[in-house]
Amino acid sequence: MTARLFPGMISSAMLIGFLILPASAQQNIEVLDKYFYGEVSINGERSHRRKTTRIPNIPDRMCFGWMINIKPREELAKITEIFTLPGEPEIWGGVEDDPYSQTTTSKDRKIATTNFFVALKKGEIENSWCITKGDKSGPHQIIVLYGSQVLAEFEFEVYD
Repeated sequence: MTARLFPGMISSAMLIGFLILPASAQQNIEVLDKYFYGEVSINGERSHRRKTTRIPNIPDRMCFGWMINIKPREELAKITEIFTLPGEPEIWGGVEDDPYSQTTTSKDRKIATTNFFVALKKGEIENSWCITKGDKSGPHQIIVLYGSQVLAEFEFEVYD
């Protein structure tokens, strides 16, 4: 799997000067809509995004992700994504080889936890991954959290 970060995400180094509320003081985020999608990647350019929960296992060509539309507000929020695979991937591209990665993996390498910060004023929270060589087919799950609030839970299948 290869992680992709979007322009709405902010690195922890950019947090200086921003107020982040402790989890106990946070108000729930109002979710307006959420969906899971697949899209084609050709030479790093993505196109043909469509809502689906079935992703073909085509390394270096297929990507998938999720979008959560929320009621906008002036806040910088810490979001956690927990991504569970059916089996250990061959590589976690952009994760294991990057000491500054926002993603950590479990000892069995089947679960990736990504923490990132996003400004809520645009009303969108999203993340995506791309299929890489050696990725396992089967059921996958992504849970998106804001503190203890579950914003979305996506179950999808990567198939041969």
